[in-house]
Amino acid sequence: MLSDWHPKGQVSSLYGVYNIERGNPIRSVFIIDRHGIIRWKMTYGPGELPQVPDLLAELGKVGLG
Repeated sequence: MLSDWHPKGQVSSLYGVYNIERGNPIRSVFIIDRHGIIRWKMTYGPGELPQVPDLLAELGKVGLG
């Protein structure tokens, strides 16, 4: 879990998931490898949740699972 409160939205803006109109980040999941490279990213709409089987499958694809 990432807290992104001060300065507000700085980290989520860097990752391209800050919703400036609502003042909060878009629900999202990133898979980042040991070298800090983003290998996978998914955003979710209101009421949508990440599904564990999907996340585990993606982790396996990038060799982290």
